[in-house]
Amino acid sequence: MDVPRPMFYGKLVPGSIDELPSAVDIPEPTVSVADDVVLVTGHLFVDRRSGTVLPQSRGVSIDSRALAGLATRPPHPFRPSQQAQGEVFVVDCHFTDNYGHNLLEALPRLMLLDRVPPGIQIATSIPRSRTIDSLIGGLGIDPSRVRYYEEPLFCRRAFLPDRLVHLERSLHPLAREAFTRWRLLGNASKVERAERIFISRSRIRRRRLVNEAEIEAIFERRGFRIVHPEQLLIEDQIALFGTAGMIAGLGGSAMHSTVFSPPETKVLLVSSIEWFVKMDVLISQRAGQLGYVFGEPTDDAVDAGDRTWRVDPAAVEAAIVAHFGL
Repeated sequence: MDVPRPMFYGKLVPGSIDELPSAVDIPEPTVSVADDVVLVTGHLFVDRRSGTVLPQSRGVSIDSRALAGLATRPPHPFRPSQQAQGEVFVVDCHFTDNYGHNLLEALPRLMLLDRVPPGIQIATSIPRSRTIDSLIGGLGIDPSRVRYYEEPLFCRRAFLPDRLVHLERSLHPLAREAFTRWRLLGNASKVERAERIFISRSRIRRRRLVNEAEIEAIFERRGFRIVHPEQLLIEDQIALFGTAGMIAGLGGSAMHSTVFSPPETKVLLVSSIEWFVKMDVLISQRAGQLGYVFGEPTDDAVDAGDRTWRVDPAAVEAAIVAHFGL
C-alpha cells in the first residue's frame, strides 16, 4: 500500500519524516486461539497453567513507565475472577481510556468476528461508555454481547484477533471498512454541519498550546467553527468530520476522527514538533490531503505528551492560505 505524502508549512519539519516509507506491506490478520487464559486489563493475556505471558499480549502501544517497571501491571492482585467464562473473542488495547487507541487499535478487530463461532461473547477491559456501545452497534453487533472486565478474567478459550491497525506502521483495508460503517452513524445526528471546523484542545489539560486562544481566533476569522469534541455525542462528531470540507486542529486523539472524512476533505494539523504521529499520515487517504504546521515546546517536562508548546501565528496564517487556498 502506498503511503500518502503530507505537506509541511513553515520552517519546522520533524526529522523523523525521513523514516516514513513510500509504501508498506500490510500483514493479513488472523485470529489465534488460546486455552485456559487469564485476561488482565490493558491487553495482557496469561497462560493460567504456566503463568507465562502469551505473545499475543505484545506489539500494542504500551506506557513506557509500565515497560520500565515504574507502573504496576496489573494494578490489582493477580487472581482470576470467580466468574469464569467459556469462549470469548477479546478486543482490547493498553491505553483503554484513550479514544484514539480504542478507535484504532481495539475496536476495528471486531471486523474479524465472523471468523469465530457465531454468537460468541466479546470481552474487553475498555471502560463501557455510550461511545463504545455506539461504535460496536455501528458494526451491526449487539452491545449486550460484550463482557466488560476490570479484574483478571479466566476464560476456558480465548480467540485473540490480530490488530488491523499497527500504530506507526500500517492500516489494513478491513479497518477502512470499519470506518466507513461507522460513518453512517453520523446520519442520525442533528448537529449543525459546517464546511470548516477547528478541533480545539483548550479544555484538555495535557500538551497545552500556550497561545491556543490566539490560534483559535485566527481560524474563527477564516470562517472555521471551533469544536470541542469531548462535549459532543460520537454521532455528532462523526457527522462533523464526515461532512466538513476543511478540518484543522491540534495534534491528538480527536484528530484521528478524520478516518470518518472523505478523501477530498483537506486536513491541517497544528502540532508540537515533538508530537509528529505517523499514524495521522497513514490515516490520510491521498497525497496532499494532510498538511502540518509545527510549533516548539516551552518547557522540558519528562513526558513529551505533557509539554506545553507554542506555535507562530504568522506560520499558521500562511499554512491556512497555502493548504486550504483561502
